[in-house]
Amino acid sequence: MIGFSAEIKATTDVGSLLREKTKIKDSVTNPQLNWNSRMEMYKKVQMINRRIAELKSHK
Repeated sequence: MIGFSAEIKATTDVGSLLREKTKIKDSVTNPQLNWNSRMEMYKKVQMINRRIAELKSHK
């Protein structure tokens, strides 16, 4: 998760962040995922949302 967090913080393109968010959200429906995996994905989406908000507030 630390590597993911660093990657998100280094990304400055909102479009790339939105694509990553969509990719994660689409994979959440995989029936083979357990609760912990889904929670980790949820946390990643939250990180992306915070980064998007941060980038938009600096424009």
